[in-house]
Amino acid sequence: MSRTTLKGTLKLPFTLTLTTTGVETADSVADVESEIVDYTIPRGMAVAWRVGDTLYLVVADSGNSQITAGTMRMYVSDANKISKIQVAEAPLTVLDAGRTPEDLTKQYKLKAGFSRSADQHLLITIESATAVDISQALNDLQLSGLQIVQV
Repeated sequence: MSRTTLKGTLKLPFTLTLTTTGVETADSVADVESEIVDYTIPRGMAVAWRVGDTLYLVVADSGNSQITAGTMRMYVSDANKISKIQVAEAPLTVLDAGRTPEDLTKQYKLKAGFSRSADQHLLITIESATAVDISQALNDLQLSGLQIVQV
């Protein structure tokens, strides 16, 4: 019996969440642009985000109340975090899809595509008068994309 081996590239749907392997989170500081998510792409894969991929983001304060006044910015960075390029910016009010993450028609859609390969970073920052407490249950992140794996 002959054994067939696959070689090539697999492209699979991918959703980045706060619990995805490689995600580190941190609280923000009020009135200062603060990094709340640092996703390091695992070795052996790359991730591409395309025009039209969706972002759902809810952030909460220390009382587990949603923060709606402020701005989210997303950056891509190299492995050493020396260079950082902004790839998205939006007010927090347009990122929560009316608190219905399953309603893709209401979710924020990326206006530009970008990708990251192994050991590179995707960073999400928040600038708001209210500090984000990332440990609160209300916090949620869902960023759709495409996982690229070499086989």
